Amino acid sequence: MAVGAVVTDHARPSRALQTLTAAALALPGMTAANAEDAPSFNVQYGHYEEGKRDLDGQSYKDLKLKPLRVDSFAVQGVVALTDRLTLKADFTQDSWSGATPVVSLPSAAVKAQLLSGASSPNSYHVDKNGVPYVVDFNDYDPVTDTYAHTAHPGLVHVLASASPETRRQWDGSLTHEWNGAELTVGGGISDEHDYLSRFVNASGKVFLNHKLTVLNWGGSLTRNRIHASLAANSAADTGNYTDRIHEFDGQPTIFGQRSDYAANVGVTQILNEVALIQADIAYTRSSGFLENPYKAVIFAFNDPDQPFDNSGLKYIPIKGSLEQRPDLRNQWAFNARLTQHFAFGDGAFHLNYRYYRDDWGIRAHTLEASLDQPLGGGWMITPDVRYYTQTAARFYAPYFLFNEAFPAHPGGPLDRSQIPLKYFSSDERLSAFGALSGSLALQKSLGRGVSLDLSYEFYVHKGDLKLGGRGEPGYADFHSSLLTAGLAMDLARHQDELASASGGISGSRPDDLLTIRPAGLLMPDVLRPGTWAFSAAFKSQSWKGPLELHNSPVSNNDLIASACGAVNCTLGPVRAGQNEAEFDLSYAVLPRLTLSVTPKYAENSLTLVDVFPDFAGSLPPLGGPSGSGRHSTSSWGDTAALASLDLASESMAHVRVAAGLSVPTGEAGRRLNGKTDYVGYSLQTGSGTWDGIAAIDIEAASGPFSAGAELNAVKRMGRSNKFGYRLGDRLGGDFWAGDNVLPWLTASARVHFDAEGGIHGGYKDHLEKNVPFTELQQVDYDVNGDGVVDSSDVDYVTVYRDALVPHVVASPDDLAANHGGTFVDAGLGVTVHAVAGPFKGDRLSIEWMRPIFTGAYGYQLRPATMITARATITI
Repeated sequence: MAVGAVVTDHARPSRALQTLTAAALALPGMTAANAEDAPSFNVQYGHYEEGKRDLDGQSYKDLKLKPLRVDSFAVQGVVALTDRLTLKADFTQDSWSGATPVVSLPSAAVKAQLLSGASSPNSYHVDKNGVPYVVDFNDYDPVTDTYAHTAHPGLVHVLASASPETRRQWDGSLTHEWNGAELTVGGGISDEHDYLSRFVNASGKVFLNHKLTVLNWGGSLTRNRIHASLAANSAADTGNYTDRIHEFDGQPTIFGQRSDYAANVGVTQILNEVALIQADIAYTRSSGFLENPYKAVIFAFNDPDQPFDNSGLKYIPIKGSLEQRPDLRNQWAFNARLTQHFAFGDGAFHLNYRYYRDDWGIRAHTLEASLDQPLGGGWMITPDVRYYTQTAARFYAPYFLFNEAFPAHPGGPLDRSQIPLKYFSSDERLSAFGALSGSLALQKSLGRGVSLDLSYEFYVHKGDLKLGGRGEPGYADFHSSLLTAGLAMDLARHQDELASASGGISGSRPDDLLTIRPAGLLMPDVLRPGTWAFSAAFKSQSWKGPLELHNSPVSNNDLIASACGAVNCTLGPVRAGQNEAEFDLSYAVLPRLTLSVTPKYAENSLTLVDVFPDFAGSLPPLGGPSGSGRHSTSSWGDTAALASLDLASESMAHVRVAAGLSVPTGEAGRRLNGKTDYVGYSLQTGSGTWDGIAAIDIEAASGPFSAGAELNAVKRMGRSNKFGYRLGDRLGGDFWAGDNVLPWLTASARVHFDAEGGIHGGYKDHLEKNVPFTELQQVDYDVNGDGVVDSSDVDYVTVYRDALVPHVVASPDDLAANHGGTFVDAGLGVTVHAVAGPFKGDRLSIEWMRPIFTGAYGYQLRPATMITARATITI
């Protein structure tokens, strides 16, 4: 919590001292949760987006790339289990998409690639002063026996855009307080498709001098596993990792492990009623596979025995290689902070300084200043400015130039015994640069302990901003912006205000949720009039191979011949997944009427392998044509808005009808990465149409037992979306029952029915440039050899022009007929719900479902498990 934002009642004595004491307990550590965290529930969304980089005349549009962007969500809950024991749990999800630098090299090599039509840069030329040149071999001057050439100094990043990926992190901690000390233990897991991280941590505080002095300590252990596809760096030499590369999901994949040990110790000292200082020192030891497997370096070879040509130029061959970093990294950081409270304006000023160094040669300084300024009326504004500067790692260079001949046959693997370097990297994050950022945050109290937080940050990364200059050249400069919005609920304050408003004691509010329902239902909760309910849910569903038709496995030959309609399949699915982060806000407007809005963020994935005729009965081979491997998409999905009316609002029985719309905020026309064609239908995150929603729900409770049934339907509107197709209508049904096995614990069972119609239409033709066409054209030439030109002679010629071409069907997912069907699932759930105190009426539900009947249309993977976790609070 920020100083100046903790206490707002000016009638309390020594307000500044109280806020400073709170801040003293909030020393940022590397591992710890803060014990002063009051019971709370917080949710936050952030959107990060980079500006376009300088690509030396090439445009993002021509390269079919988009700048990097990240959508992130965070949900946090803090629960006081006893007066001295606190539980804290966090869930974070980050979804990345767009292009990032893979390698840097002389821009002359890229220009030479464009002129020659090569698949990747493989050479450039230099003069006797080492200035890079571009030679146009299509422009020859026979008089001087030279080709046209132009000086082209400078560097450029080569960008690559992989499938959008999502990272999820779950972590938690327990904190126990004593009169003079505090101990926190925790752990968690961070998971993405190519990286798994597991960590444990412990931290503590010792309070001295009437809590005016606080000693802080912490430690953590992290273990990471990496398995990264090398498809994005297919042109790079991998000879330094031959023992780590294996086939996985149809792609050559590099495997590695790393460990991180961290420790920190510090002190916080309250100087007086208006000022405090903090200082700590931290150490981290990282070992194992520390490389970034998606980063490459360029080796350039200037053969001293090769003469200059008539143009005064020399040919420089180049070759890409995966980077190589040391297997050990020791890092130290020193942090110092000053906080000063001002009586005038009731604000608080923060000044932070951080010094960092490691044994890779990086030295970094960070200086940050911010001001927490209350504005009255529940408003607070926080401007912040931050400056960062660092030196480069010893083994960093934009590219590496060697005065030797190419140490192998050009185009083949490198003879690494001839490379005079052990470690090398061109990762721009290891370069010398400076960064300047500014942000502005607004906080508004909404009453009852609920507050809304908004912030915007603009960040500039430039080599010229490095302290003392001589940073990375301007080709690496970029800027970015970050927008965040959050809703925070201080449950202790919420409880106090409810008790004050009702004249009762703390924790006396009614149970706003009249029934305890499973986590995966569509209809909103039954609420009392004037009550808000907010829920955050995470849903995960998977599908697994082998591919099936009418519930029977399909052979490889049948897949190729039949699963893609009139064409042969070249790719076959082996597994798929769908994950959604869903947020539901409901409000009981009237005793019988509840309104709700439900945005969601969706991430879909599909793993494909190459398929070939299976004459020997063996499994499909891995590797092969482009298109195999894991594909994923992520974006906001469609948003549902629903109004539900209770027709029989008895205390123990309810009959509700609901109607609403699904707004097409998702993506229904996502393209293949770097191409103009569309991804498979299952990878789209939205319908692309406005859809009508209708539902009816019947539920009742008798003592500890409750049961219900729900029927819902989705009607797709219009003939098709703008991409040429329309998803099928859906009809769903649920039957559930639950029993309170304990006063605070409900167990439930549910059967779910889902009938989804097939896809109507299909992807419309998309525009491709320079499509080859074979045409019959009249030509004039002497066909008879008698010197007479026959103008009626014709021949077949190839011409290139832009054209609309149909969607390429390479796998069953690309065919509309392989979607939809009838499915029945059954499963169990548990709900933990508070029966007293500030959490009364709030709950956490987890449900597990498995398919019991599958009637899929066409060729599809078999549905597997579905897990839903939902946290709900009432306001």
